Order: sequence, then structure tokens, then C-alpha cells
Amino acid sequence: MKVQKPILLIFSQCHIYGGSERLMQSIYKNSYILDEFNIVFSYSYFKDYKIGLKRDIESHNLKTIFKPLYLITNGDIYNKINLKLNNKPLRRLIKLPFFLIEITGLYAIWNIIYFFIYLLILKPDVVHINNGGYPAAKACNQLALILNFFPSINVIYQVNNKAIKKTNFISRNKDKLISKNIRFFLTHSLENKIALIKRGFKETSVRNFPSYFNETILSSNLKPINIRKGRFTLSMVGFLSFRKGQLFLLEALLEIKRLDYSVYCDIQLNFVGDGENKFILEDFIKKNNLTENVTLWGNRPDYIQFIKECDLYMLTSVEGEDLPLVLLTAMQNNRCIIASDFAGISELLTHEYDAFLVKPNLNTIAIDIANAIIYLYKNPEIRDAFSKNVAQTFIENLGEEKYAKNLLKLYNSK
Repeated sequence: MKVQKPILLIFSQCHIYGGSERLMQSIYKNSYILDEFNIVFSYSYFKDYKIGLKRDIESHNLKTIFKPLYLITNGDIYNKINLKLNNKPLRRLIKLPFFLIEITGLYAIWNIIYFFIYLLILKPDVVHINNGGYPAAKACNQLALILNFFPSINVIYQVNNKAIKKTNFISRNKDKLISKNIRFFLTHSLENKIALIKRGFKETSVRNFPSYFNETILSSNLKPINIRKGRFTLSMVGFLSFRKGQLFLLEALLEIKRLDYSVYCDIQLNFVGDGENKFILEDFIKKNNLTENVTLWGNRPDYIQFIKECDLYMLTSVEGEDLPLVLLTAMQNNRCIIASDFAGISELLTHEYDAFLVKPNLNTIAIDIANAIIYLYKNPEIRDAFSKNVAQTFIENLGEEKYAKNLLKLYNSK
């Protein structure tokens, strides 16, 4: 008689299908985990999210079951307002009615009842909650609260970016309720583990280890000349926001223009992604006459082509990172990398061995990036060495089996 495998439920909630969401492929496509669990991947339904997920799974014959949950949140609405309107006061005015509805508690009541019924029907043995940060996605925390009624379920709560500090009495007590039935919090760097402990979670319940990712290759009509435009090419993929550091990279480009005009003229900078800072970046590019050197491509499913076809991959975040998925993709593709020196980035990479790391100091990061770009532009042999070494770093530290073993220890803990 065949023994039924236990059920692993993965839940994720975000209004965009970004890096933290795509990272879940390292679990639901992982052969070692699939050998031990029947996996159900559930997510808060958003149209754009479903489209992105479909791209990642449609060409694979997967055993995992995918189930959208029709929860109510304001995230998707707020994001669409941010992308369409540059006027901040008008944004706030339009968001106000939705905010007022949310604070009545109607959204939370619907979501909690929905989760309760879903858990009763599915009967999972392990629940893996995937959150972009902490506290971050409200639905993730609502699920954690409801799981207090299911003490037999082993709960793992993954936090992909840095947890923010507690602000008041309410948040402290909410954390206690959320963490009551969570076996382990999981993050990818020691720095972010410390941030969770400082927030008040028990040190014994917080684990950290690097993630793993094997990129889904999607077809593209883009040719290298479309991306490179015959120049030395820099690429950056990610949500357009202050913390991702695109604005500092543009400031670095102006510094290069001042320091070495010939290098500046040979640079093509590509930003792939969309987000709340789109209008700010567009204005900066126009005001500083950077349109010949910078292209905003928006969201693209074939973003990996921009990583493959760059001379330097840029990861110049200034806050809130852990171990970004795009970094793993750049490493897999042997790219020469300039990255910010903090969190999981600096725990995995070594300055001037497999990457060039810059301090995320708001006062100096632009000039530091500029100097790094000029240095690597003029020293192709250094770029080649970094590319070779970063591929070796990936092989030695990251892998499907190693990642699975670490996760299975948490899933099977009693």
C-alpha cells in the first residue's frame, strides 16, 4: 500500500510577481522536496501575478498544484494608482476611500474566514509563508494568526527583506500573536536574522541560510544590438523604488560624465522593471540629458536577456535587501557585478575577488559607483576574473540539493 506523502502548503502574497515570488520556484520545482511532500502553491490572486506565474510554470510538467486565493487587499489598487499618477496629493486622495474601507476590518474578516475554511479543507502538514519583508504583506500575517487555531501544523515564515523595527505597543503584541505557532522564521542573511531578533522574535526560532534559484529561460525577440546599442552595457533589473538605488546609479552616470567623458559616451544603461519611482527617474533622465545613454524598458518577461547581455550587472540598493534573486541569476550567468556591500550580498560575495562592492552610504554611493564603473571599464582582465570567480562562488555555496536539505530540516522538525 502506497503511503500518502504529507502536504506542504506554500503561501505568498504580493501585488507584483517579483523576485521574492519567483524565488518560490526553488521549492515547488525542487526534486528533493517533491520526493518528500505533495506541494500546493497558493497565492493571493492578482491578474499580473497570475500572468507572471504562468510564464514560469507553463513549459514545465510540474507535480505541484497551483491554487489562487481570492483575498481582499489594497496592494494591487495602490500599485496601479502609483504607476498612473505622478501627483502625490492626488494619489493619496484617490487611495483614501480604499484605506477607510480597510480600517473597518472588513478585508481582514473576509481573509481570515477564507483562510480558516481553506486550511480545514486542505489539511496541510507544513505551511511555508513567503513574505517580501516584515511586517509587509498583511495577508501573510493574517494567515499566521489563523494558524494559531491549527497547532499541529508546522509553520515556517520566510522573510525576504529586512524586517523593520517595532514602532508601538500594538505592533509588539501583534508580533506575539503572529509568532505564537511559528516554528521557524527563515531569512537569507545574518544581518536580517539579527533584525528579526531585534524585533523581538526568539533567537532559537530564527534561521538563516542562502537561497537557491535556477532561472526559467523564456524566449525573446530582442537581439544583442537592441540591448547593447554597440556600447559598454550596464543592466539593472528590479522594482523602481528609492531603496533599489536606480537614482544613485543615474547620479553616478553624471559623475562619469564629469570624470571621464569618453567612458560616459560609450555607456548604455538599461533599467528593467516598473514601480513608484518611474516618474522621478524619467524626470531626472530628461533634466540631465541622459536619454541617449539610458533606457527604461518597463516590466519584461525576458529580463534575463538584459543580464546575459551586459558587461556589468548593477545591484546598487541602499536599504532593505537580503539576497536578491537577480543577483543569483547574474552569478549563474557569469556576469561581472557591482553591488552594495550589505546583508546577504556581502555575506556571499567578496570585494575584488568575485564582485566590486560599494558601501550603501547615501552621501558617497554615487561617486563610488562611478569610480567602480570606470575602473572595470578600463580593466577587462579584472572583469573576466570577477566573472570566472563569481560562477565558482555560486557552485560552491548554492545548489538545489543543499537548499533542499536545509529546508527539509525545518519542515520535518518536531
